[in-house]
Amino acid sequence: MRTLLGSGNIDIDVDAGNLTVNSVVTAHGSGAVTLNADAGTVDLNDVVSSTTGIITITGDVVTQDANIATGGVGTIEVTADNGSI
Repeated sequence: MRTLLGSGNIDIDVDAGNLTVNSVVTAHGSGAVTLNADAGTVDLNDVVSSTTGIITITGDVVTQDANIATGGVGTIEVTADNGSI
């Protein structure tokens, strides 16, 4: 998933279950990326990035098997509510 132009945001919220990222997720410009699994694991198997926007990843457990990048300007927040990162 990616934004093509401008500064669009990417917001994915899973209410029950796991969120698995198997393809690149990129927000261009100042677009933010928010990936959230309310009651599950976030499993990052491919790159998550934003040119300058904030990246927020939240789940009970977060498994990171790929890079998270913001181009040096935006912040990255990763939170595991009930387990490890």
